[in-house]
Amino acid sequence: MRVVAIYARVSTAQQEKQGTIESQLAALEEYATEHDLMLSPEHRYVDEGYSGARLDRPGLEALRDAAWRGELDAVLVLSPDRLARHYAYQYVVVEELEKCGCTVVFASGSFNNTPEERLVREVQGLFAEFERAAIVERGRRGKLHAARGGQFFTGAAPYGYTYIKKQDGQPGYCVVNETEAATVRQMFAWLIEEQLSTYAIAKRLTELEVPTRHGQARWSPASVYKILNNRAYTGIHYYNRTMNAPEEVRSGTVLRPSSKEPRRLLRPSSEWIAVPWTPIISEELFELAARQLQLNRERSPRRTSRYRYLLAGLLYCGYCRRRLCGHAGVASGRYECTRRRSAEPPESRCHLRSVSQRDIEPLVWEHVARLLGQPEVIIGYLREQQEGEGPEITDADRELKRLRSRKAALEREQQRLIDAYQVGAIELDELKDRRGRLREAGKQLGQREEALKAQLAQAERAATLQEAVTEFCERIGTRLVNPSFELKQQILRLVVEGIFVTDEEIVIQHIIPCEDTSRLYLRLRRSGQPPRGRGVGA
Repeated sequence: MRVVAIYARVSTAQQEKQGTIESQLAALEEYATEHDLMLSPEHRYVDEGYSGARLDRPGLEALRDAAWRGELDAVLVLSPDRLARHYAYQYVVVEELEKCGCTVVFASGSFNNTPEERLVREVQGLFAEFERAAIVERGRRGKLHAARGGQFFTGAAPYGYTYIKKQDGQPGYCVVNETEAATVRQMFAWLIEEQLSTYAIAKRLTELEVPTRHGQARWSPASVYKILNNRAYTGIHYYNRTMNAPEEVRSGTVLRPSSKEPRRLLRPSSEWIAVPWTPIISEELFELAARQLQLNRERSPRRTSRYRYLLAGLLYCGYCRRRLCGHAGVASGRYECTRRRSAEPPESRCHLRSVSQRDIEPLVWEHVARLLGQPEVIIGYLREQQEGEGPEITDADRELKRLRSRKAALEREQQRLIDAYQVGAIELDELKDRRGRLREAGKQLGQREEALKAQLAQAERAATLQEAVTEFCERIGTRLVNPSFELKQQILRLVVEGIFVTDEEIVIQHIIPCEDTSRLYLRLRRSGQPPRGRGVGA
């Protein structure tokens, strides 16, 4: 008895819901009944939601494997485009199945395999391929045109937004989902303020039973990273940002592709189309998050040795700006520039001497602990930065009032000139000349006014920063008593941006996080002499 299999495929989830698979199977079963074909129940191969432009489909793979094992005598398919969209793919698969002794029967065509019927089948494949290419190209051009008009369209909006589909002639758009948006803001806050890894953030979200977009209870680090690395949360979505990579030329007779999805490459930024929408976070906050993600990668335990180095990820060479890493070999207990033992010629390598761990770590920790225990030192540095940058607040305010009075006088003078011209007291050329000088004077006054406003805003911000610095130092001061190694490392990574070491000095660049509305960082720079003796150098 002949073993006859059936194969059916739909390309989208929408077609699945509309019952296209069931209609295909029903049509195939009806065809088999009319032609006295006995279908094998265990050889029903179905691909739901898979594009005909791909050959790596689970159902098709199973069908080809069964034919290769010699289990099938024939396979029944509704039409050639259900087997594959591209004619070349159709030819490859049909030829492979027929070589295995499995006849391919298309219900929409003749059962016979005469040259005429094969020609018809090939022509049908060519038309199916042309139809798909035309649909894809029209859709691509239409989406580009809509994106340039500011329209946003997507099947699923990013987490934190809800997509409102097109209806009543109105294009689709995204609105902020306040519940999810609060979670997004909290994730960015955990990353920046607590320096949590994506794994730690995912674990905390899971413990707090925060549901994912699809209602799952468990968060994955990959999902968290995707959110934290998505610039769309700053209020701009870029369409036409990526493209498929060119297909690689494959040698030999391999028929099946090696990957399920084509690689995606970034297009040139000039081709990106910016579609604005409602932001959830600020651009500045996103940049801080991107910087912290980079630091997390550099400081990951997977990238460090088995030895405990307090300043891992914080030390830099003051000459070549490369990172100083803890030595994991015989000379463990020392930090060394990564360029010192590179494959470069000896004359190009860094000549910074290795830095003793037991000398530099106490020096840096004592300095940071003393700084955090004396917020007045930080505030004093703030005041030093303000010196020489302009007049005092009271003087700036007085100057601003004088400028506004002067601008009002210029406006009155311009009006008097216009009145004089209207009564014939001055000529048109004189009016234009004098009005031009008045406009230039007004422009200079406006520039001076903007500068004074900036100075006043900076002075007000300095006062706010002083309060924030004091509050931060008081909050962290209780943790400086007999801290563990892990706590020391956490505090150092919180308040130290980088430590640059040369043979002559150590420069510590601090970051004092201030929890104001914009979450700006205050950067301080202090220099210190390296410890003598065993300090820097071996």
